Amino acid sequence: MSYQLPSKSCELTGLIDAVEAHCNQVGLPDEAAYAAKLAAEEIVNNTIQYGCADGRNATIDFHLAHDGDSMEIIIEDDAIPFDPLTEAPDPHNNPGLPPTHAGGLGVFLVLELMDDAKYEAKNGGNRLLLRKSLARKKS
Repeated sequence: MSYQLPSKSCELTGLIDAVEAHCNQVGLPDEAAYAAKLAAEEIVNNTIQYGCADGRNATIDFHLAHDGDSMEIIIEDDAIPFDPLTEAPDPHNNPGLPPTHAGGLGVFLVLELMDDAKYEAKNGGNRLLLRKSLARKKS
């Protein structure tokens, strides 16, 4: 699935609804569907809030692909370059602050749910690749 949206908070609900509908339609496991929706919400919301803080109107592309073994999400934008893998605050470094004030919790949760993440600054913007294994773990 591919979804493109402008960097406006009011557009985020449409993306999340499209991801949820797609996950339901293709029967992704619940954990993978949750991870995809969380990535859509947290990463794209951060792009809108912080990547466009200078007033720019960015375009955000969200791609979700999967096969029987793995799920891949690619989020690309032309917002302010920001590497969430190295630049997002680590919530563990702010143990005395409530999560809403510590920052970085959403990115942290997305990365915890994924098996692999890669970032690259691209054409003055950002490209984040997230992968999650869909293989069922044996009990």
